[in-house]
Amino acid sequence: MLHTSLDQLIRTGMQAAWVREYQYGIAECRIKCPYFAFCGGGHPSNRYFEHGRMDGTETDYCRNGKIALMEGVIHLLRGTRPLTDRIRDHEIRLRKLLQSYRRKLLQSYRRCPINK
Repeated sequence: MLHTSLDQLIRTGMQAAWVREYQYGIAECRIKCPYFAFCGGGHPSNRYFEHGRMDGTETDYCRNGKIALMEGVIHLLRGTRPLTDRIRDHEIRLRKLLQSYRRKLLQSYRRCPINK
C-alpha cells in the first residue's frame, strides 16, 4: 500500500472475483426488482450472509426493510390496506416459526429434571 497508488489499488480491487460477482447481482436486481431505484441493489454483506454468495438478489433485509416499506408507502398513498401477499406470507411463516419454538420450549421444559 505504501508503494502503490490509490488509483492502482482501486483498479486492482475492481478486478477481484467477489466484486464482479456483486456487480452481477446488482445487474440482476436492476432487471428483476421494481424497487431497484429505491434501494440501488442492497448491501453486499446481506447478500453474502443470506445467500453465501455475492450474486444473489432478494434478501430478507431487502424484503422486510425495503420492499415492504415501499409497498406500505404505496398502499398508504393509494388509500388501500398495506396487507400485501408478501406481508401475509411473512406473517404466516412467523406464526409457524413461533409455534415451533413454543413446542420445542415446552418439550425442553417437560424433559428438565427440575420440573419433575
